[in-house]
Amino acid sequence: MTRPTVPVALSLLLAACASETSPSGADASARDAADDGSPPAADVDAGPAQDRTGCVEGDFAPQRGDLHNHTSYSADFDGPSSGNPAAAFRSARDHGLDFIAVTDHLNYLTAWEYSQCRTVADAANQPGSFAAICGYEAQFHGHGMFLFAWSLTSFPTSRSQYFDRIEACDECVGQFNHPANTRFPWLDFSYVAAADKNMELIELNGAHSPEARLGAYVEALDAGWSVSPSWNSDTHLDNWGSGENRTIVYPTTLTREHLRDAMHAHRTAASNDRNTSLVLKADGCWMGSSLSGWTSAAIEVEANDGDAADGFASVRLVGPGGADLGTMTCDGSNRCAVSQTIDLAPPTWVLAVASETDGDLVFSAPIWIAP
Repeated sequence: MTRPTVPVALSLLLAACASETSPSGADASARDAADDGSPPAADVDAGPAQDRTGCVEGDFAPQRGDLHNHTSYSADFDGPSSGNPAAAFRSARDHGLDFIAVTDHLNYLTAWEYSQCRTVADAANQPGSFAAICGYEAQFHGHGMFLFAWSLTSFPTSRSQYFDRIEACDECVGQFNHPANTRFPWLDFSYVAAADKNMELIELNGAHSPEARLGAYVEALDAGWSVSPSWNSDTHLDNWGSGENRTIVYPTTLTREHLRDAMHAHRTAASNDRNTSLVLKADGCWMGSSLSGWTSAAIEVEANDGDAADGFASVRLVGPGGADLGTMTCDGSNRCAVSQTIDLAPPTWVLAVASETDGDLVFSAPIWIAP
């Protein structure tokens, strides 16, 4: 569904990083009752309550992995002939990934090779501890992904053919691959409503600067695409899982099915730090939620890094057009929980970018607000 953008008005409220704050805690919009003789809150006409239809609540643990990896089934693989999908799944698990997708180039793949990928993925897959996924990358004027595909599709030679095929692939999750890459960019984010139901992810890897990463992400959102971020290796070597880039997904459990469900629900974050996480909420509603009629919200953000030596410097809220909706300061520790109340002029969206003291970044999925 197209989500046109409009400016967002701000009302800033800065909250320091505090270890007591949790992204799954009580609704941040609760207010203490007045103690000045005014009527109890229940008797005060505060206007219509927020419509929480579309609000996703719950506890979801971060799972970290990589959704863009090549093997010897790609002609441009720069590794040994033994670097097949089975080797990729073993290496990813040995390096501590929770999930990995093997995504060789569609124009190189044979039906037998893709069948082999799915067979060895089934053998490597261990629900609850490791998810092994197959997919493939289509190359045309931009590059696009078919994740979780059951079989090969015919090779698209244009943007429109790719969107036609991703629309028809009911089991697939589509991804804008490295859209800010200078060699293989996406030059046209024009919205295609029929494809939006399966185009769920946009990669941040491959860009030359943080501004370029965010710029492509914002451009896709402003065009109307319902996407959330991924940050993958796009490796063509036999080093699967050894890099720093991570796509962070928040499924109900660590299974292929629930990972796919969480991608469709846009509960993802993305980082170039291997053990970070980032959660954005609006009055308790998870990132990926699509809310209606809200005119203000307490935006809550929690960033964590599993390495005690890695700290957070700040969290910035971003809206349509890349508008800076306010920056909140962290105390340099490896956990930062902050909140800010903002006025909303629907339709609009809000996302968060957390900056670590060493320059690493974590991007959240958006929350959408419709009229």
